Amino acid sequence: MKKLLLLFSLCVLLSFDNLSQDTLSTVAKEYFYKAFNSPDYNYQIINYTKCLEINPRNAKTHYNRALAYYNLGNKKLAIDDFTKSIEINPHHAKSYYARGLLFCDSGEVNKSIDDYSNAIKLNPKYALAYYQKGNIYRDLKNYKLAIENYSNSISIDNKNSSAYNNRAKIYKKLKMYNLAIEDFSKSIALSPNEAYLYTSRGNVYYIMGDYNLAIKDYSSAIQINPNLTSAYYNRGSAKWLLELEACDDFKKACNLGECKRYYTFCR
Repeated sequence: MKKLLLLFSLCVLLSFDNLSQDTLSTVAKEYFYKAFNSPDYNYQIINYTKCLEINPRNAKTHYNRALAYYNLGNKKLAIDDFTKSIEINPHHAKSYYARGLLFCDSGEVNKSIDDYSNAIKLNPKYALAYYQKGNIYRDLKNYKLAIENYSNSISIDNKNSSAYNNRAKIYKKLKMYNLAIEDFSKSIALSPNEAYLYTSRGNVYYIMGDYNLAIKDYSSAIQINPNLTSAYYNRGSAKWLLELEACDDFKKACNLGECKRYYTFCR
C-alpha cells in the first residue's frame, strides 16, 4: 500500500464520532486537549499518555495516540493503541479500519482483511473498508473478490475514482475490455486531470483495435503531461498501424528514453 494513502486515510480518522461512552476527569481533559490541539506528535503522545495515566480506559485517547505513533513511524505502538481502543469500545468501526490499514502496511494481510470485515459488520456503508479489501484481494490475485469489494465500495460511494480505476485494471487483465473501458471512463470523469487514466483507457482501445480512440486518449494524456514517454510511444504505435506518420512520436519517445521503435522504423 502506498504510504501517502495510508497517511491520508489515518489522518482523516481523527474525530470524536461514536466514542461517546468515554468519560474523562477534568484534569485528564486538559491533557487530552493539549494533545489534540498540538501539531507536534511527540507532544501529543506525552499528553495523551498523561491523560491515560488518569483515565486508562478511554478509547478516544488510545485511538488518537495511535495516530500520533503512526505519524512518528511507530507502527507497533500504533497497532497496540488501536487494539486497546477496540478492547474498550468494540463497536467503533474506524478503529478496526485504522488497524486494518496498519496490518496491511505491515504485510499481515489476513489480520487486515479481518479488521476491514469487522468494520463493515459495524458499518455496512463503510465504502473505504470495502475499497481496501478490494486492494488486498487484487494484490492476492483473487480477482473475483477484488471486483466484488470494489463494486460494493462503488455502490456506496460512486465518487471514488480509484475504485473505478482499480476495477478497470482487473477487467483488463480478465480481457473484459468493454467493462474496463466503462470503468476507466468513469474514473476519468471524476479525475479528468490524471494523464495515466487516459493512457490506461487508450491501451484498452489499442488492444481492441480501435486505434483512433487510442490515439485520442494518448493525445489527451500528452496534453496533461507533455513528458509522458509511454503516451508518445503508444500513440506512435497506433499511428503506425493506421499507416499514419509516426516518427515524430517515436522520436519524442526516444528523447524521453524509449528508442526501440524509433531505431526500428525511423532510422
